[in-house]
Amino acid sequence: IYGEGGGEEEGDNGGDIDSSSRNNKNNNNNNNNSRKKETIVAFTSFDASHSDLEYHVKAGGTLDTDKYRVIVINHMGNGQSLSPSTAPPPGQRFPALMTMEDNTRMQTALLDYLDVPKVALAYGYSMGAMQSLHLAALHPERVERVAAVA
Repeated sequence: IYGEGGGEEEGDNGGDIDSSSRNNKNNNNNNNNSRKKETIVAFTSFDASHSDLEYHVKAGGTLDTDKYRVIVINHMGNGQSLSPSTAPPPGQRFPALMTMEDNTRMQTALLDYLDVPKVALAYGYSMGAMQSLHLAALHPERVERVAAVA
C-alpha cells in the first residue's frame, strides 16, 4: 500500500500488508490522511510483482501517491504471492487451477479487509488489464474507472 500518509511501504515486503493498514478498518480517526484519499488498485501483469510497478507508483507519478492511496496486488501464483512451490505445509493444498474469477474473489476480499468499498481506478497492464476489467465487470458498483493498458 502506497500513499498511506505516514510513509510508503516499500516493494520489498513481498506484498504483505503492514500492521497499520490492517488496523485501518478499526481506526475511526477521520484526521487520517490516507482515509481521505481515493484508492487506486493496480494489478500486476502475468509474470510481474508489485516491485515492477514502483516506477509508476510515487509522488507525481502515473499512479500519484500525493493524490491517491495506491494498492498494488500480486496475482496468486505469480510474482511473490502464494504459489504451488511456496504453498503451506502438506495438508493445505494450493488449487490446481487459478482462474481470473478466483483472483477477483480473493482481491475483492482483500479490499473488503482493508475497508475499501470502492476504487477510483482499477489499473493494469497485460494480464493486470484483464484483471482490472474483470473486477469492473463483476463488481461495477466498486469501480469508478478502468485503465486497461495493453
